[in-house]
This record gives sequence, structure tokens and C-alpha cells, in this order.
Amino acid sequence: MRKLINSGIHSNIYLSIGALSLAYVSFVLLKMSFRWEPLFIAFSGTFFLYNLNRLTDKKEDEINYPERSKFVKKYGGLFFKFGFFLYGLSIFLSLYNGIYTFCIALIPLILVILYSVFRLKKILYVKNVIVAVGWGTISFLVGSYSNVFSLEILLIFLFIFIRSLIQSIIFDIKDVTGDGFYKINTIPKKHNIERTKNILLILNTIFAFYCIFLIYSNLLIPTIFLLSFVAFYSYFYILAVGKVEIKILCEIADGEDILLGILALLSTLVW
Repeated sequence: MRKLINSGIHSNIYLSIGALSLAYVSFVLLKMSFRWEPLFIAFSGTFFLYNLNRLTDKKEDEINYPERSKFVKKYGGLFFKFGFFLYGLSIFLSLYNGIYTFCIALIPLILVILYSVFRLKKILYVKNVIVAVGWGTISFLVGSYSNVFSLEILLIFLFIFIRSLIQSIIFDIKDVTGDGFYKINTIPKKHNIERTKNILLILNTIFAFYCIFLIYSNLLIPTIFLLSFVAFYSYFYILAVGKVEIKILCEIADGEDILLGILALLSTLVW
């Protein structure tokens, strides 16, 4: 069972299901009629782009994550080719829906090129912002299927952006050794683990107040009531930094997006 779970994580299927979940969350928050295409595009784009990133970051992974490095050496090429096929199909689907959807579907690819090929990830704070923006575009992708650009889409973007920012910093803690060796300037490397933990707590508190603001302003409700629970979930793994193996905490953080999808589904059953 553990081997199966690790395969799902190393192949980025786990992450891609999280992206699919966030697309579903966006549908629920926007109160839109369900469409399968954005879920497929979110899944396919994440699957391809993260498998591409695994290949470009294989040197760092040999230090940070030897287990994943071995998996990528053995199966990385196969998953990359399959991901390329899926992403190509998703680009076709996005173009079929319109130029706006097509442009949004291309944004994560552009960000990955800036991040990995042009090595913007070496710049302090920039790498985390790039990752968070990439995930946040899921809200615009879903919104493009309603042909409406609204305040709600921006609010959902900010919701996903903050969550993804926290997750990316958690992963920087795990990768601090390899990032230091290859001179990638990350928050944990710059500020040490304890200060990074405090930064994460501040960000999560900002997120909690953001949810309170949305509820108080009567925005994105009633679903936001359940989704705000993820703030407590995040406090759990942030406070565990330094006490629990960071690899396990990263897996818990990754599961956050799937949890949001489950909470969104529950909200449709409750309200």
C-alpha cells in the first residue's frame, strides 16, 4: 500500500487530483453549472507540468528526495510523454471553448518555463509567488466557461493563491539541503526553519481572517463556511514542523486540495 501511495505521489497523480479538486471547488463557489472540461484541463496541465519540472529539477531531487529521484529516472520519461499527450488534448479542448480559455490554459506552461528553464526559482520569494499564481489560474479557467469575469473569480483566485503559497513554502523546508547546494534562495534557507514556521503561521492567520471577511461580507457563502475549516487543518501541519518528519507533512499539505474538494462536495449535499 505504501509503495502504491508513493507511486501516486512521485508520478504527480496525487497533485493532479488536487488540481482537479480545486477546479471543482471553483465551480461550487461560483454556483456554475458543472462542466467536465475544466477539471480535465486542470488535471492534465498539472500532471504534465509537474512531470516536466521533475525532469528539470532532477539534480536537486538527488539530494532532496532520493526516493523520488530513482522513480523519475526509471519512469519519468514515460509519465512525461503521457502528460504531454494529455496536456496537448487539454489545450485543444481549451481552444474549442474560446481564445480566453486557451490563453489561461497556457499561463501555467509559461510560468513553468520561467520557473525551471529561466531559473527564476533561484530568486527569493519569486518562486513561491510563481507557483501560487499558477495554481490560482484554476479559478479563471473555470470562470472562462461562464464567459463572465467577476469579483467572485478574483476572490477564489486569492483563496487558492494563499493556500498554494503556504504549501510551496512547506515544500521548500523539505528541499532546503538541495536548494542550498544549487544556490536556490528560498525562505527556509534565508530565514531558518523556525522563522519560516512563523511566516507560515502568519500567512495561515491572514487566510483565516480572509475567510471571516468573506463570510461577514456575504461573499462565496454558504460553501465558504466549510472550506474555511482548512485553516485549522493547516495550523495542524504547520505547528508540527520540526516535530514530525517534513516528508510526511508535505504529503499532508498536498492532501489539502483534495480535502477542499470533499468539503465542497459536502456543501452541495448540505445546502
